[in-house]
Amino acid sequence: MDSYSSLLDRLAHEGQLAYEKTEGAQKAVFEDMPGGLSPELLEDLRWNFGIKKLFCHQRQAYDLLSSGKNVIITTPTASGKSLCYNLPCADALIKDADASALYIYPTKALAADQLKSLEGFGCLKGRVFTYDGDTPFEDREYIRKRAGIILTNPDMLHLSVLPRHAAWARFFANLRYIVVDEAHTYYGLFASHMAFILRRLLAVCSYRGSSPQFVFTSATIANPEELAETMTGLPFVLAGRSGAPSGKRTIGFWNPPLLGSGEEVRRSAPEEASRIASSLVKNGLRTIVFGRSRLAVELMTKKVKKELEAVLPDAGGKIVSYRAGYTPERRRKLERQIFSGKVVGIFATSALELGIDIGSLDVCISAGCPGRMSALWQQFGRVGRGEKDSLCVLVAQNSPIDQYYMQHPGEFFEKRTEKCIVDTGNPYVVADQLSCSLKEMPMTADEIFAVYGETGLDMLSLLLDEGLAGYAGSSFMWLGKTEPAGEVNIRGSLGEPYEIVSLEDGGARLLGTCDEGRVYYTVYPGAVYIHEGESYIVRCLDPEDKTAYVEPTSAGYYTVANEQYRISEKKTVSDSETKGGFVRFGFSLVTVDVPSFTKKAVQGGRILGKTDISVPSTELYTQSVCFDVSRDIMNRLAGRGMDPAGSLHALEHILIAAAPVMISCDRNAVGGVSFLSHPSAEGRACVFVYDGIPGGCGICGKLFSDHEGWFEKALQLISACPCRDGCPGCVQSPKCGNNNSPLDKAGALFLLEALLKGT
Repeated sequence: MDSYSSLLDRLAHEGQLAYEKTEGAQKAVFEDMPGGLSPELLEDLRWNFGIKKLFCHQRQAYDLLSSGKNVIITTPTASGKSLCYNLPCADALIKDADASALYIYPTKALAADQLKSLEGFGCLKGRVFTYDGDTPFEDREYIRKRAGIILTNPDMLHLSVLPRHAAWARFFANLRYIVVDEAHTYYGLFASHMAFILRRLLAVCSYRGSSPQFVFTSATIANPEELAETMTGLPFVLAGRSGAPSGKRTIGFWNPPLLGSGEEVRRSAPEEASRIASSLVKNGLRTIVFGRSRLAVELMTKKVKKELEAVLPDAGGKIVSYRAGYTPERRRKLERQIFSGKVVGIFATSALELGIDIGSLDVCISAGCPGRMSALWQQFGRVGRGEKDSLCVLVAQNSPIDQYYMQHPGEFFEKRTEKCIVDTGNPYVVADQLSCSLKEMPMTADEIFAVYGETGLDMLSLLLDEGLAGYAGSSFMWLGKTEPAGEVNIRGSLGEPYEIVSLEDGGARLLGTCDEGRVYYTVYPGAVYIHEGESYIVRCLDPEDKTAYVEPTSAGYYTVANEQYRISEKKTVSDSETKGGFVRFGFSLVTVDVPSFTKKAVQGGRILGKTDISVPSTELYTQSVCFDVSRDIMNRLAGRGMDPAGSLHALEHILIAAAPVMISCDRNAVGGVSFLSHPSAEGRACVFVYDGIPGGCGICGKLFSDHEGWFEKALQLISACPCRDGCPGCVQSPKCGNNNSPLDKAGALFLLEALLKGT
């Protein structure tokens, strides 16, 4: 086979290869086993795992934990981070029959995968169990009484373990270690909830008389100690120098060609990624392709299956898609198929970024930058494990961030990861988690303040007013008739899931699910729903049964919901004067309507038409940052012949595009609306940018705190694009509810300079 570098050159017949870099292999750095490890554990390591020495980071983590420290480990994917905590935990359990450890993984699938590794420790036989929603009820009491190590997830900890901590008295009284794996997955609303879940866990441990140490792990994070300390309220030390070997990794930046002479539109990233993947699979390379959305993944799977049917026997079984929304049984089956080596082409969403063992892969293609750099490096880490060489290709979207990195690859490699934000001031989260805490055990006002801060005391007042909390002696307790944990969705999905049922051949088949909050954007009547490369048309949406009924279709199009937004500012938390106006941070109510959907051709994405629909509006109360522009600047802009509405609209788009460059967030987690006049701005022109989840997740707060840096980055992004009037590489947005009209790029440039310089 050609070298990966020459293979890229051969594929790039239209000059698409914008940048290429090969990162050198690394040899292993070993250290001796620590003294005092139990003989049984040493035997297990030698005979069951072939381990006689440790990588240097594994030894460092063991030594730090032995000295009583809380540790966060940030070595690369597949560097053996699991042994960093398995070693001290197994040793503790061998030496103390009552000792216990709690492993928390972000998903059930990852916990089940890690169980396979732990089962290799013969010294732990009969003492290691997964405990999640799939655990049979008849087994749960036995597990609680016998378990030394429990592998679970945040949802089960929140919903079942903590509310019933009395049943876990033995386990918590002897808890030595708490492991939080894949810490970079905790961002946004999920991170806010998780921070308080861990504090609830510590409160239970304290009540039971234990003081466990924490081990956090992550391959991709810029502020590891800060994140772990914010999540727990405890001090941490870092173990970050990897001693694991790695093969050479070739990284290519792939910029799809422009569609025609003088055109500003490029071939789409999914279309180009599909073409590259087809060529690589034909060359015998096991390839995984990550898409930005479920729709993109399904469209790529459909396209590549069709292209390879003539040359690849059983293409339908060797090319698969993997995403959230499939049934758990279907996902487990896909994982087994991939691990077996029978699958040669995998098209996946971020659901497969995490460390589930899917065997040896050669190539990773990312169809568009995920928005968070950490997510992209997680994707790249899925290939070339051990000392095997690998190829990673970032196929650029025609978006500001992707095109910026195509032009500035050095900055991409300098900024491998971003800081993770944990907002512990979200009033919705605090109210929910405080309710859970009070249900689990009484708390004094001082204890509530120590865990939940000033916001906790405000939310306590509301709970008291509503009769949900009461005061007895020196403590407050829960008086509600419901189980509060069961009413809190910690991952931020809105409402109960809808089932998507296919009606075919006189029967019905469950395809998957869709969160209630996305139903009216995904499976509205008339929508085309794509599942594992096959198209289905939505015939009926039943809100009472929470079911969308679909039928197979041969339609050559897919559908996209057209969204319209309204916003009203409800509360200002902080404000500041800029050189060209004012900027405010606070809370706003966003109302979203879906009046129509657009049909687009599967081949090429050509617009085929628009259909009006009638679905309910949705409301979102969230954090926002609003900046209004002085009347003088708007008058000068109009006097220069620029379009005021188009300038504000283009400015809104480029500010949203710049947000992920500033902080760790996905562009889709941020929304925006612009106005020529708005009551909140006393009739002045203004732009709102808001967090896309109830109560907010800290994005807008961070943008407000460094709004000048935000404006400067937006100016840098828009100036880097060579187009004259605005294109998808700068001010056009694929999510725009107004179909990117009107837009005035020159006006957006003028406004950014005015906001920064006042001129």
